[in-house]
Amino acid sequence: MVLLVMIMVSIFSFSMQTADESAELSGGFSVKLFSFLIPGFKDLSPAEQTEYISGFFVSIRKVAHFSLYFAMGIFSFCAFITYKKIKAVIRILSAFILCGLYAISDEIHQYFVPGRACELRDVLIDCSGALLSIGLLTLFCYLFKKIRKSVF
Repeated sequence: MVLLVMIMVSIFSFSMQTADESAELSGGFSVKLFSFLIPGFKDLSPAEQTEYISGFFVSIRKVAHFSLYFAMGIFSFCAFITYKKIKAVIRILSAFILCGLYAISDEIHQYFVPGRACELRDVLIDCSGALLSIGLLTLFCYLFKKIRKSVF
């Protein structure tokens, strides 16, 4: 539960950043990522680095959305799955609904931050990340239970 709250606070704090602050953070991350992944990237001029990164900038930001909500899906699954008195399907749906509602509220929050926007595409990306992690964990738990029953 603590990790779930921590990821939610992190997402909220990222959403509080103005467009310029967010772009600066993404740009700095991109420089570090490309410096690590691409030999000779550090030798390029700042203008060449910026031009190179600009082609990937939107993709990097969308992967960040997906990744944060993938993690939120994991933590929400773990938080809800512990309530044994509620049917498993309700617990799993609750985890996903929490992530979806938070994604919607996050985009609404961004609408009021200077230079930011409220985008349905981001909600869909966020929900996809959460759905994938919750789906994988559900599958893992199902298979684990099935294997455990057959072995013991």
